[in-house]
Amino acid sequence: MREHYRRETSWAPHDVHHELRDARLVATGYHRDAILWRAEAEQHEPSTPRRATADADVTAAEHLAARYDARVEHLEVIAAARDHWHRDTEYLRTRHLLAGQELARRGLATEPAADLGEQTALFDIAEPTEVDATNPAATRSGQRAPSLTSRATQQSRPPSPPPAPHSTTSPHPPSRPTPTKAPCSRHRRDQPT
Repeated sequence: MREHYRRETSWAPHDVHHELRDARLVATGYHRDAILWRAEAEQHEPSTPRRATADADVTAAEHLAARYDARVEHLEVIAAARDHWHRDTEYLRTRHLLAGQELARRGLATEPAADLGEQTALFDIAEPTEVDATNPAATRSGQRAPSLTSRATQQSRPPSPPPAPHSTTSPHPPSRPTPTKAPCSRHRRDQPT
């Protein structure tokens, strides 16, 4: 029941009632400005710079009023479709809400767990955990490649000393650190070539 209503909401027209209200207010404001500015423009003498500026302001206000009137008409169509969808899905919405209340009453999860794909671990970016100075075949993911020495020999060796820190008195700056994360292929597509 709940999944059926979720599918219906994916097809629902956008709720534009707030945007429609705002567009109506802006259009009304521009109409009002055009009327007032026209009255002010008529007080100036024709073919003067002030009259030309006032006429340009009136033309701009009328243009913006026309644009917002067209926007209002467009949003009214979307709002009517949303209202029609809302009436048509009333039964499903009621069943969705009642089923959610029943699941909550029983102490069950009201939202289903997200289905994970079979191989989602392939998309995780592995970060290195440590660098093994004794094993040059250490991989970037922090896992060590198999070594030719036996495990007992490796365990009997004393731990290797940590690498020496960079000296601040060196005339040359330290080399650039290697990145800790490999870039994902989808990030490379977004970069310009």
